[in-house]
Amino acid sequence: MSQFSKKLFFDLGPSIYALSAICLFSVTGAIVIYCLPDAYSMIYTKPLFKWLLLNRRWDTFWIYIIIVLFAFTGITAVICLWRDIKRRHVAVAVFHLCFLLVMLSHLINSLYSFKVLENLIPKGKSYAIPLSPDIPPLNIYLNKVDFDKNKYGMIQNIRANINYIENGQNKSATLSVNNPVKINKTHLILKDLAPYLNSITLYLKHNDIITPVTMQMDKPFKGKGYRFEFLTANENFTQIKVLYEEGRKKDILDIHTDSLLSIKGKNYAVERILPDIIPSIVVDVSYDPSLMLMFLASTIFVIVLTAQAVKKIVKREM
Repeated sequence: MSQFSKKLFFDLGPSIYALSAICLFSVTGAIVIYCLPDAYSMIYTKPLFKWLLLNRRWDTFWIYIIIVLFAFTGITAVICLWRDIKRRHVAVAVFHLCFLLVMLSHLINSLYSFKVLENLIPKGKSYAIPLSPDIPPLNIYLNKVDFDKNKYGMIQNIRANINYIENGQNKSATLSVNNPVKINKTHLILKDLAPYLNSITLYLKHNDIITPVTMQMDKPFKGKGYRFEFLTANENFTQIKVLYEEGRKKDILDIHTDSLLSIKGKNYAVERILPDIIPSIVVDVSYDPSLMLMFLASTIFVIVLTAQAVKKIVKREM
């Protein structure tokens, strides 16, 4: 081995410089993400390496540099661990082992972890959250939503009671903002509360007889020979846009109160437009198989560090 290689991999200096450079380029990356939020908005929705393959951009240079620097520090950590074992420096060897475990957890995170963002689950409905080809979707049913209000009328302490299937068994849990639920190696994270338009009903009048026409968001209203499908509505639901089908005839209708509609040759007056709005929750799903390894490495590191500190204090007192 050449003198340069020995100095590069066996001296402490290059490793310190590499770790300092990792901090520097991490700050650079934070600045890049802040300046280009749209370009990096989906970086957590896929494993890092897969995201890099799909987003070949010049401004990702800092990620590649950090990967190279991490690889270098990993090689030097393996060499140091081997030397520590040979010299029987147990505590130092454990420190280097913990560092390698942390690096391994980052590698696993970059290869497999992902997030599924902003899934809307309405109350009283079941929703299948798609994950990845290797992981089956999460089937979540929202039973109940509770929340508190402070003196300013702001919503806080959102809680949701959910049903889900785990390992073929039906289970229930309470989900809150700071209390995610673990389901099949994924974490379901409550983000917010949101209104959901469940259905909208037109009350149509003909010859003093009022007929309700209810259109659900995922299910159009089907009459005898005609069909209404909801499209959009204004802010206060005084005007809506629907797709009306009668035989082969298709029209997009702008409907408001006091409108006149012709259905199957009969004229109907729109007496009322009534929305049905129900509460829903917004959730993220996180999959990160590296969490346990990271927790194990951190725990061992803290225990050994504490033991070394106690040992030094005892020796000083003696």
